[in-house]
Amino acid sequence: MVVRCKPREWKTMNQDEVFISDILAAPRDDSPRLAYARWLDQRGDARGDYLRTEMHWAQSREAELEARLRELATDLDAVWVARVSRPPLGVCADHLPFRDPSIEGKVRPKLTAADLDWIERRFRVTLPADYRGFLLNYNGGVVAAPGHFRIPGRAYGDWEYDQLLGLGSVWAAEESKVDWYEFDLVWNLQSVEEIRSEGRWPAVTQGHLMIIGFGPPRGELELVGLGCGGPVIGQVYLVSVPWADEGEQSCLVAPTFAAFLAMLTDYDPDHVKAIKAGDVAALRRWLDAGGDPNEIYHGMPLVSHGLSHVRPDSVRELLAHGAKLWGGLLTEAGRNSDSQELIDLLRSHWVLRDQDAKDGDSPEVAPVIQAIRSGNMPALRLWLDAGGDPNQVYQQMSLLDHAVVHGNVEAARALRARGARVWYGLLPYAKSSGSQELIDLVRGEGP
Repeated sequence: MVVRCKPREWKTMNQDEVFISDILAAPRDDSPRLAYARWLDQRGDARGDYLRTEMHWAQSREAELEARLRELATDLDAVWVARVSRPPLGVCADHLPFRDPSIEGKVRPKLTAADLDWIERRFRVTLPADYRGFLLNYNGGVVAAPGHFRIPGRAYGDWEYDQLLGLGSVWAAEESKVDWYEFDLVWNLQSVEEIRSEGRWPAVTQGHLMIIGFGPPRGELELVGLGCGGPVIGQVYLVSVPWADEGEQSCLVAPTFAAFLAMLTDYDPDHVKAIKAGDVAALRRWLDAGGDPNEIYHGMPLVSHGLSHVRPDSVRELLAHGAKLWGGLLTEAGRNSDSQELIDLLRSHWVLRDQDAKDGDSPEVAPVIQAIRSGNMPALRLWLDAGGDPNQVYQQMSLLDHAVVHGNVEAARALRARGARVWYGLLPYAKSSGSQELIDLVRGEGP
């Protein structure tokens, strides 16, 4: 049963939201909590005592204080308790920031209790108090810090773990007409409703689960389910994708959503943590001690970890110690990175180190690439006139990519005139070149 908020004057409710917003904006600073507690004390509100006790518990994690907190919480609104308490007692995740998904500029809206009431009525589900509080606080989002966890009772290697990548959001309290995939909580509920009518996906449709999050796509147990009814209410599961007919279909992960958030941590080795944190001194010590700058960790080279966490200094240090670049990494960074500093760093390293010549798909650099790099326009035109494909790909980069990255305006102009396509991710490199003409040539980026 979901505990509803006790009646209060609108002014008081509005001020509660202001204080909670302040807490969420500085989750590791107790000053907003203290200010909120004093304000509650002045009104004779017992929640002030709870807030101060929660602060002491968060610092010590003593079992006696936790027991005292749980006792105090019994007389309070369970959703409010979840919103202001840190895991595993609540969902105020001071260790786990969330950000908007990179989907057409979508920004998560701020939800109200009425929005969540609509979901419960429309889909005949019960949102557990802690998850309800989480939606009011954050409304889902991409996990912007390591969301690693280990399922109790399972064996893992030193650097092995399961991972949460994101949690679904409610974009509007209405039927969802556009599929935002895992990022759309309403769409997922609609999909489960449809699949239930077809008698498929018994782990979810017969188990009173709703899909609330997702991990890396691996074909099995990659979705996060939350009990929204029956005997599993409030429990968190890993669930298989609906088309997986074989193998494990579901697995219990945590007794509550708040407990699941408490499980999320960082199991990466120290040098990977250093890369992600931008701790260049620690990274340099590891490299100087013989660490491999081209190490592949969890399917990604170390440079990619630096790029995905927007750490130019880490990437610079890895490159200085011999980390390799390739075209696919440059194009991926161009599509996904908002950091012009990173783009400038990759472009200058690629051009100055002739990385394309050293690590190409063949021992010799293709003549057309040599012509683009050196600015030999007669040779490029001759190659095109002889039937050369302006959309040819060399080392995971199109010819136009090479021209833009090398800042060759004439080559880019010639290739565009012959029908070279403009792919997403080129504009940042055009900006890095400083050429307005290059920027204009690629501004209307295509597929």
